[in-house]
Amino acid sequence: MAELDERDISRMESQAYCFAGLVLVPTPFLRSEFLTALRRAEAEGIPITEWRDIASDYVYTHLGRMFEVSTEVIGRRVGYDSLWDVAQAERRSARPN
Repeated sequence: MAELDERDISRMESQAYCFAGLVLVPTPFLRSEFLTALRRAEAEGIPITEWRDIASDYVYTHLGRMFEVSTEVIGRRVGYDSLWDVAQAERRSARPN
């Protein structure tokens, strides 16, 4: 059997992360819990728009523990599902006109 090169290994690792994220962290639950965790971060004094890196660490750590996956899996799923955009859209729609 031929050896795998670095590119093939990297591709397989990426596919494994995607698979784990999709199976272990179902989209409807992730979306709901992501938005809840963002509200919780704000309630604890973390301004999510100004301190997005800190908010991300807080939210991804919380969700990783909840779903029992790594923060990397959560981060990839949040990006894949564009949940930061969803959160911004929800915040805009919640503002009074």
